[in-house]
Amino acid sequence: MTQVQVVRIDDEPMVVASVSQANVNAVRIWNLRSKLEINTLRNEFGAKWNYQLSYGEEDKPIMSLVCLAGDDVARIVFASKYSQIMVAQHPVPPSEMPRLSLFDTWRIPGSGIAAVLSLAQSMDGELIAAGTDSGRIALWHYPSGERLACQPGTHLNGRIQALAFCDASPSPLLASGGGRCSPILGRRIECPVSNQYHLPDSWNLLHRNGPHGCSNP
Repeated sequence: MTQVQVVRIDDEPMVVASVSQANVNAVRIWNLRSKLEINTLRNEFGAKWNYQLSYGEEDKPIMSLVCLAGDDVARIVFASKYSQIMVAQHPVPPSEMPRLSLFDTWRIPGSGIAAVLSLAQSMDGELIAAGTDSGRIALWHYPSGERLACQPGTHLNGRIQALAFCDASPSPLLASGGGRCSPILGRRIECPVSNQYHLPDSWNLLHRNGPHGCSNP
């Protein structure tokens, strides 16, 4: 397991984790109360699991994972390499027609090979953010999938290793962090009307002095 989240789905405590087994990387789910794995086997269209990388990407490790639970469903967002994120719902919504993929894939402009190291979802469920090892941050609206912003060069050392929304602020605030000596950067997301967002040009810098005179989270 490389990534782990704990959520409540239908009032049951669940562990959602990225697992590598037999050279296949997938997101799988366990019930903490019963200690049993939830059945997410698929075994169709070349995919063994509902939430797995495929088409030559199944051997790539899942580098970021974030879950947002509702009353009886959870939204699972996971990512690996190739500048893209996968957005899924558990349980899988019913469909009258067979589906090649049980999740949506949203792409980040710029480098097509960047690894997505961090993900975040706002508590209201309307915003999803992703950060890459090339220093690019992308922001989407859910469920439309509209990309609201994509900002390159957000950190001097390039790697965006942590993202978090502060939903308590008057307008949503997205904070990002990099390596040990990277500052925490915060950007306010202006929301003038429902479902419309834009990012202003200025960054707010939040930092404290580290043990060696550098800034770190």
